[in-house]
Amino acid sequence: MLFNIASDVVKGHTEFKTGIFYIVGSDSLKSFLPYSVNIGLIYFWVFTLFFSCTAIPAQSVYRYFCIFKEKKLTIVEYLAMLLVTVLGPLAVLALWIYAELSEIDLYENKVLLLKSDPYYFREIPNFISAQIQRWPLRFCCAAAYILVFVSYGITIYTSCKVWKKLKSAYCFMLPATRQMHNQMTKTMILQAIIPLIFILFPIGIVLTAVFFLVDIPGFGIICNSVHCWIPVVNPLVTIISIKYYRLTICNFFQRPIVVVPS
Repeated sequence: MLFNIASDVVKGHTEFKTGIFYIVGSDSLKSFLPYSVNIGLIYFWVFTLFFSCTAIPAQSVYRYFCIFKEKKLTIVEYLAMLLVTVLGPLAVLALWIYAELSEIDLYENKVLLLKSDPYYFREIPNFISAQIQRWPLRFCCAAAYILVFVSYGITIYTSCKVWKKLKSAYCFMLPATRQMHNQMTKTMILQAIIPLIFILFPIGIVLTAVFFLVDIPGFGIICNSVHCWIPVVNPLVTIISIKYYRLTICNFFQRPIVVVPS
């Protein structure tokens, strides 16, 4: 949800030019917001990007403690878990800011590279950027990859433990309870896959192009065009996974059309 809001406002996307990794903001905000605010919004978009990944294991860990450990987390423990999901993206963002500030003297060269692109020759949008040839961005990318792998590793581990626990207790459950857990498991799996396909995979392609010093005009925009489908896919996954929602939608479209004679 937070990433959807940030994407609607910032319309952020990634771009690459011969080893330089750009994160570009919306042109529509450039005209009436100060430069510092626009850059801050782009940083916020980066934060929500990684927060959408670190937030995934939070619900899996909570379910793990409730079902597998049979322990209810206290408010302090729950807030501590949420704090970890925030500190991870903030650490990656801090590394990115350091990488960018360490090469502030190259800003004009980066602007010229964007101007050479036919998609940006009319007006240069607000952007933040860093060079992959330098170690600060490499450290930032390594931290980002570790954050993603750890997040999904925790999600897979806790989900497997919960699934085994539920499977051993299925014979003692009521059919309605069994169906509820199946739907919850399916929904959480699909919600974990969505950021992987629609956010991380396209950005991973752009990062790969940055590492190999590739320069293909417009390719970054094409890779990131899938971001706009997230507000559509998220509710669609919930509707498909939850039987009650699914039946409600099907019944709505299957209602007979009553023709009133004139």
